[in-house]
Amino acid sequence: MIRVRLADFARDRDAIRDVRLSVFVEEQGVPRELEMDDADAHCRHVLAFADESAIGTARIDLEHGAK
Repeated sequence: MIRVRLADFARDRDAIRDVRLSVFVEEQGVPRELEMDDADAHCRHVLAFADESAIGTARIDLEHGAK
């Protein structure tokens, strides 16, 4: 079963980072220095889990029109 919840960026930062590095940097070739940025601290984040493993994440940038 997949479970999705709002994330607390400070508490969940490692899980968010691990998913994003795996998907965007390793799989899609996005430069590592571009993947995590200063906007992360003020965004809303969600995490998706399969059992206890983080398998997906998304962020919503509310300060920039939720882009």
